Amino acid sequence: MRQFVFLAIAVIFLSCGTTDQQPEMADVKVDSSNFKFDADYYGENAQRYYNENKYFEARDQFQKQLKLEPDSWAAAAGQAYCFYHIGRNFAVQGRLREAHRSLAEAEAIFTRTWNGEIEENTRSKEAHQWKLALGLAMTERAIANLDTVKMRQLNVKVLDPNEEKGVAARQELDQVTRHRLDYYKKAGERLGRLTRMKFASPDAFLSLGEVLFILHDDKGAEKAFLDYLDLARNSIEFWEKQRYAAAETFSTRRDRQQTDAAITARLEGATAKTVNVLRRLAEIKFNRQDYASSLSHLTEAMKLAPANYQLHVPIAESHQGLRNYKEALTHIDLYIKSRSGFDDNTRKAYRLRSQLLKHLGMTEK
Repeated sequence: MRQFVFLAIAVIFLSCGTTDQQPEMADVKVDSSNFKFDADYYGENAQRYYNENKYFEARDQFQKQLKLEPDSWAAAAGQAYCFYHIGRNFAVQGRLREAHRSLAEAEAIFTRTWNGEIEENTRSKEAHQWKLALGLAMTERAIANLDTVKMRQLNVKVLDPNEEKGVAARQELDQVTRHRLDYYKKAGERLGRLTRMKFASPDAFLSLGEVLFILHDDKGAEKAFLDYLDLARNSIEFWEKQRYAAAETFSTRRDRQQTDAAITARLEGATAKTVNVLRRLAEIKFNRQDYASSLSHLTEAMKLAPANYQLHVPIAESHQGLRNYKEALTHIDLYIKSRSGFDDNTRKAYRLRSQLLKHLGMTEK
């Protein structure tokens, strides 16, 4: 029986994996004259859908595979990772109830499938428990992130003039706060174990950094982010080479297009994560008043994502800290010109612009 270990690539590559692995691009071709519905067929379908970020379809295919192979850890893990991604997508859309349900499903499957052990080496033969542990930790972190959103909502409700409603909101806020802290701590403990593995997954470092940052352990977060950054830079370079090599590898146009699309998605994902980590590191340095280091991280992020205009605001703040007021004003103006709406970050930009004009002895136009 073939085990579909695509999770080591599709989920745990730069989403999570190591840089010397090759992308697995399954293109399922079915001979309708000799068709057989077996577990491998559903597993291959699930892999293809998963690689295309079609998590609902992949989840359903994993479910069918599990009916034929109920003891398959890979199918169970694949289904759990689908629920995890579905939950995160719901959260981005603001559909918090659906997000909670999907993440709860992912947590239940990971908990049921993981035996509590973590191997010493991610590349050991048959090593897979660490992939389940990583999925569980990332799910716990995502659940805690939802608690953060809930806390913001409850902080408004505690101000309700109706005393009874205000008291109920405070009680719920205390409960959600404790739940959030518990889940961040559980995720952090598992992620700490995962980062101590040989050839540890980049996603373990990334997620650990985020958890420690939220728990105000800036020193620990900085170390985890820097460890991730070393791996991420290599992965970006790896995927760029793969994209150029793919043109010479496949004979048909369809194969080239599918492979190029998959590699591009991996490259974009790796770049986006790297930019976010550089922003986190810049924030840590800025809070220590190390404005030069903060600016260095942000400059690298801007080179990777020149269209990310949100970066202009922290870049301007770092320049202001270094008393480079003209450079700071240039970046603030670039940001303001890019905005069509008016949000908290835009208000912040206008306040900063007023400060810079004052430093430069200039007035508003």
